[in-house]
Amino acid sequence: MNFVDLFCGIGGLSLGLEDAGHKNVFSTDYWSAAELNNNSKNFLKLDLFHQNSQEIIINKIKQNKAELIVGGPPCQGFSSFGKRKTEDRRNTLVDIFLKIITKSNPKIIIIENVRGLTSMQHPNGLKFNEHIKRVLESKQNKYFVQVIHLDGLKLGMAQNRKRIFYLGIKKDILNIQENQQVKLISFIEKFLKTFEKNSKTLKEVISDLPNIESGDECIDNNIKNHTPFIHQDEIIRRIKYVPQGGGLQDIPDNLLNDHLYRMKNNGYGSGGLVKNTYGRLSWNKPSGTIIAGVRKITCGRLFHPEANRLLTVRECARLQTIPDHMEIKGSITEQYTLVGNAVPPLFSKILGSLILELKKINLINV
Repeated sequence: MNFVDLFCGIGGLSLGLEDAGHKNVFSTDYWSAAELNNNSKNFLKLDLFHQNSQEIIINKIKQNKAELIVGGPPCQGFSSFGKRKTEDRRNTLVDIFLKIITKSNPKIIIIENVRGLTSMQHPNGLKFNEHIKRVLESKQNKYFVQVIHLDGLKLGMAQNRKRIFYLGIKKDILNIQENQQVKLISFIEKFLKTFEKNSKTLKEVISDLPNIESGDECIDNNIKNHTPFIHQDEIIRRIKYVPQGGGLQDIPDNLLNDHLYRMKNNGYGSGGLVKNTYGRLSWNKPSGTIIAGVRKITCGRLFHPEANRLLTVRECARLQTIPDHMEIKGSITEQYTLVGNAVPPLFSKILGSLILELKKINLINV
């Protein structure tokens, strides 16, 4: 199917869908770093808060006969990392996405977001989860909607990453009666289970990459984005004390500033952020969630199992199932953010394969 990717970022959704056999005809994002990392022929930098940008997208969808629209509206306001922001302006992009769907009338849609979306309240009083389903299932739009939860650890990834997807299929392309939709739901659930497998360890995914330290250059020109973030000497001195699976509690007090000393001694409570600060990963376990703020060393357990540094952008990309041939462009901060925000191509390949399988067995007519 021809598809359009909104809020495309680095293009994680597109990578997986193309791998499954679908064709990207147009992508858009408002971030210059995203523009650097997408095919210029198929990409436009657009601000979806503006009405004229929305009209351009709707026209592009119709011109390219795109039957599938996908996208992951920015999730910072919904994320459970840090303080959730109900008033975050970016939360309204979900409604803008729904508006574009309503006006362009694609046969199938995929909306991706963090699981926190389900518990956040929309201004109309409904949970965002209920609001999205209500709009898509309305008499105007007439989509069958299946909410799909994908868990990286259950799909053979070496990363604890859980995301929610809304798969919407126009009822007029379903080859089943409305009272038989349980048959479709059952098939989708069984199909997704065929992809389940044991999670991988960090060692299986990144140990073949050169083991280099902060300040070093990767001398293999065939490996892109594997230059470590440069840490200050005082930070490296702290990291050296942390064993695999360890963290802030393993660093001597005399090496800590007032903030870290207070954090170590429960001055801010003893939650997950405190336990994972200065956290070193273990070779024999998966990583935690790769987040957009990887380069902020207090954002999670993201230090290399052996080297005294954060994971490189390439190591993060590997954990996100982003292929090695894809060079990530932009500043080091932009590279980390692009990778952390990306939908793992593995996720979108599975969903793209599901759509083709539904067509193959004649449950949908496209």
